[in-house]
Amino acid sequence: MRPTRPLALAALLFSAGCAQSTDSPPSLEDADDSGESRNGDSDDSPADGDDGADAGPATRVAELTSELAARIDGYASQVDFTLIVGRPSGTFFEHGRGSSTSATEYESASTSKLVTSVVILSLVERGYLTLDSHPQDFIAFWTADPADGRSQVTLRQLLSFTSGLHEEPFCVNLPFSNFAECVESIYELGPPTIVPGSEFYYSSSHMQVAGLMAHEARGVTSWSEVFDEWKALTGLFPGRDYDLPSITNPRLAGGMHWTGNDYMEFLRSLFQGSLLTPALRAELFADRTAAGVEIVASPVQGIGEGWHYALGNWIECRSPNWLASCASRQRYSSPGAYGAYPFLDFGQGIYGIVSQQGPLGSFRDGGYDFYVSIEPLVIELAGLE
Repeated sequence: MRPTRPLALAALLFSAGCAQSTDSPPSLEDADDSGESRNGDSDDSPADGDDGADAGPATRVAELTSELAARIDGYASQVDFTLIVGRPSGTFFEHGRGSSTSATEYESASTSKLVTSVVILSLVERGYLTLDSHPQDFIAFWTADPADGRSQVTLRQLLSFTSGLHEEPFCVNLPFSNFAECVESIYELGPPTIVPGSEFYYSSSHMQVAGLMAHEARGVTSWSEVFDEWKALTGLFPGRDYDLPSITNPRLAGGMHWTGNDYMEFLRSLFQGSLLTPALRAELFADRTAAGVEIVASPVQGIGEGWHYALGNWIECRSPNWLASCASRQRYSSPGAYGAYPFLDFGQGIYGIVSQQGPLGSFRDGGYDFYVSIEPLVIELAGLE
């Protein structure tokens, strides 16, 4: 095994923004109600000291709602934040602390990765691309030489960070760089030193290449046009853009703005199945870091949990190492370096987001840790509402 990268790199990688699965897409019909806690035990019981056995449903709903609000207001966070949680029918809990509300606009960091993947998959759905497309199919400067590993890269590998294109040129962070020329800089870093599809390496470069493929395939001149068309088709993220470091050179793995309301509508549509065909939803959530794919650089290695990766989103596993049971939990998320934590929990029938913008690298001490601490209350409330 190659040595993995240290936690310091992991924190930065979260700001950046294989094995194939034939599993059917997650759905409410095939979801179970099991779950595991941080140490692998069941997590669907009320929090310590909470005994609602003798309370009527309405009373218990009021108690849980009050308790969740108190936990949010009293949590030792560096910044204000908002928790929103929903079921297929819509939001059943929302509470913001201090200046944070569901309408507060935040920088995305890596929460944009899931959005980027869905936008690109919508082009696959409409026939402009396939997941087996190669960059040279659409990008003029990309080699088709079979002896060059870059010619073997596929869109599927780019969205799962297994393409072998590890390093990032600094231009991905420069507002006045040209997007296509910056992708050419990624190309000029040279062919992969490993076989595409054999290693997972968390880096912005993969999605920049995928984004150029997308707008070339669509026949437009920018990612902004691709995103604007998708927004018009879906009604999602109205008025939002990928504008970091700039709208002309967006970082697709971590460069958009959103509000909690925006992201919740996106999660709701994805949860309900109104975005993407069942086959593409299965592709979106299929494990791309299973047997045969070495995890070389992953920000999750620093939190001591065995998460795997799909297309632009994580498959959560709260044990130290990946377990076969983790896949059946059907928990997916796209947390960001500023602590925001959007998630889809098909096993429990809920989805939601902790929206915030804390210091860079606050993923571990931000929304994820907070949500885990109150998750039993959320699950109980979801079952009563």
